[in-house]
Amino acid sequence: MKPSNHYNITKTDIFTQSIWQFDMPNHKQWKKKLEDIALVELNTDKHNFSNQRTSACNVKAKRTDWRSHHIYPAIGEVAKIIRDDMLPAVIKSENWDMPDELFVCHSWLNIYEKDTYAIPHVHGTIFSCVYFVKVPDNTGNLFLHDRYASKIKIKGNWEQNDVQINAKEGSVVVFNGDVMHSVTPNTSDDLRISLALNLEPRYTTKEIHKDMSYKGKPLDVLDQTFTGKFG
Repeated sequence: MKPSNHYNITKTDIFTQSIWQFDMPNHKQWKKKLEDIALVELNTDKHNFSNQRTSACNVKAKRTDWRSHHIYPAIGEVAKIIRDDMLPAVIKSENWDMPDELFVCHSWLNIYEKDTYAIPHVHGTIFSCVYFVKVPDNTGNLFLHDRYASKIKIKGNWEQNDVQINAKEGSVVVFNGDVMHSVTPNTSDDLRISLALNLEPRYTTKEIHKDMSYKGKPLDVLDQTFTGKFG
């Protein structure tokens, strides 16, 4: 197709995507507790106990149940820090209306062994969070993708639509759950461990609550609607 040179084009960028990063307080304490959970999940043959998901998933690695904050107290405590401290700080800094509640829809521990990874995917929630529990060198990187522009070829530079998040161990990254993201393969013999969470705001005002439903279902059943679709 030969482009025409007869048009004046005006471009307007209407929205931007942001990410927010925090340092997890008492990271060494939480790292030890979450590493213990990973150790349990990696040795299921010894104690016949596991909360690993076996259904098809975007995470091509071991991961715990989608509701791990209800199963493992340590994950529940970390989720509480993110829900009650970090996300309200984001909402306040952006001058958004503070919701009456921030609801944890899902949480799970990702355990990346050698050659495991996560394919590009979205979570579909207002907030998605990743806590980088253990991130040795060469164990993979988090990438965010422009899910729309990635469908169009970019001359000579496919990476133009990708942003690598250089998150350090002990940090938490918050982003919109509609942003496509992936994790590159772990090329080392070390474990990479991260904790992922999906959260939705809840408002008591009926009009707002109705607007924030999904296919006519209120937010309190989001965890049932989306179960199994996240990575």
